[in-house]
Amino acid sequence: MGWIIFFGVSGLAFLVLVPFRQWKRLWSAGIVAMILLYPIDSAFIGLGAFSYKYGNSILSGLPMFYWLSSFFGGILLVYYYPEKKKWQLPYLILTAGIFLFMELIMYWVGYFHYNKWSPVRSYFLDFIGFSSILWIVQHIGAMDRKE
Repeated sequence: MGWIIFFGVSGLAFLVLVPFRQWKRLWSAGIVAMILLYPIDSAFIGLGAFSYKYGNSILSGLPMFYWLSSFFGGILLVYYYPEKKKWQLPYLILTAGIFLFMELIMYWVGYFHYNKWSPVRSYFLDFIGFSSILWIVQHIGAMDRKE
């Protein structure tokens, strides 16, 4: 139930915070986020670093609704990415922190488990993952704000 709530909150945030006219431009950011999340998290799950409650064996231990929520998260990440360089690093620092906070909530309610891992490592993995999403999306042209 926790992953369904996580998915619902992400979807609702997407619907409320991203204007409809931007969806066509940003859908590829959601796909990139889903594609990157799968190998990164499944590798760390395979290494025993962390695990998820209700992980799907077809998705290498990732909960399906968590994986699907990354579509909305990727779009939100890209939509709010600042154009001015001076705000880009603070934005990444903040978004990685927000995601870590959500992870800690899932840890406290028992849906996420640190095995050979820590919140500090998670923070840096989130930062690198978000940076990678933004870099790829920029290079495929989905970052262009022209309408």
